[in-house]
Amino acid sequence: MAPDIIMGTGETISSGAQAYQELFRLQGQNGALGIGGSFNQSLAYGITLSSHETDSIGVDSVCCGLTGQNLTIEAGGTSTGSTNASGGNLILESGFSTGNGGSGINFNVFEPASSGASNNTATTAMLIGSSGGVAIGTSSAVTGISLTMGGLFQLKQYTVSNLPSCTSTIEGSQAIATDTSATCTYNSTPTGGSSTPCKVWCNGTAWVEG
Repeated sequence: MAPDIIMGTGETISSGAQAYQELFRLQGQNGALGIGGSFNQSLAYGITLSSHETDSIGVDSVCCGLTGQNLTIEAGGTSTGSTNASGGNLILESGFSTGNGGSGINFNVFEPASSGASNNTATTAMLIGSSGGVAIGTSSAVTGISLTMGGLFQLKQYTVSNLPSCTSTIEGSQAIATDTSATCTYNSTPTGGSSTPCKVWCNGTAWVEG
């Protein structure tokens, strides 16, 4: 088995002495890469960051008022010219937990603030809680609720004639019909050709008002 390639440096400790600190390890067994600390076991991932502290992967900031650069993470694609071949799935996975502990996934953004040169603060725009609930526009998911909204929720708008076919596959789906008659009547069949918006839902076989 090929040996690991290890790079490190001298680190000053509290006594003022120098202690060796591993910074980088290329595992000879499978080419896995470890960054940021000593690894006392086989690397579990293709790229492993040290568990000694919270780590980040990012693109360096630009200078001189230029727009920041994008970062794309992409799963593997199939070969060009393949027929009906699937690409790889992109899987985001939070850290494993034990017992009644959990973990989730946060999606943070930088919202615009007042005009100026100060750095804006990252806020959580969406998160997936440890129970699978999704929160959008709020920083906490509610256990037992699949979707928690911190703001307005807008249904897609259609004319009655352009509503998707209502089948059992989309039963319970809701939309706004923009051209119904003057009065929305619960559970009645929407009629197009007018100008009144009305919420409609699919009962599994037909769209009805309500």
